[in-house]
Amino acid sequence: MKSVKRLVTITLIIVLCVLLYYHYVNKDSRDSGKLTSEEQLSEVEKVLLKDLDANYPTTPLEVVKFFTRIQKCYYNEDNTDEVVRELSDLARKLFDDELLAKNPETEYFDSLKEEIQVYKKKHRTITNIIFDKTTDVVYYTVDQDVHTASLKCTYYVQSGKQLVSDTEVYVLRKDINGRWKIYGWMTDEPSQWER
Repeated sequence: MKSVKRLVTITLIIVLCVLLYYHYVNKDSRDSGKLTSEEQLSEVEKVLLKDLDANYPTTPLEVVKFFTRIQKCYYNEDNTDEVVRELSDLARKLFDDELLAKNPETEYFDSLKEEIQVYKKKHRTITNIIFDKTTDVVYYTVDQDVHTASLKCTYYVQSGKQLVSDTEVYVLRKDINGRWKIYGWMTDEPSQWER
């Protein structure tokens, strides 16, 4: 009787081990399948999947980081006009109302297409964007209702064999829904405001 119990116990242990092994192997293959499909998306596809209505960036830094990801998609990738329009529509969701008013949709899109063509003709690509960790984000309040923030980032652009850098200061303003929106940006020279 003891030998039968021992045999049943050993058989159950073996069956349990086989089932656990089977479950573990299948789980790994399912998980790796998910990773490869996510890894196969291009940066443009990943950016376009961002639903800003549902998941708007919560800090000024996150807003500007996402905007610079869009810029890298503009200038570093070969996109159709339709994709550039989708990217520009996404970027415009990050803009303050005043910035939107100064850049009507059609004019913004046409200007953007021209900029992209110039970039491509000069064989330029944005190789890196670094956010200034020494100054962080500077917050300030104008009146009592207007909350603003500014931050710096440095663009590194490869133009042929030459690598150039350009530091820009982004200014953001909180809208009535509490979302940080890009009010404008400028290079180190104050006369170079982009709005």
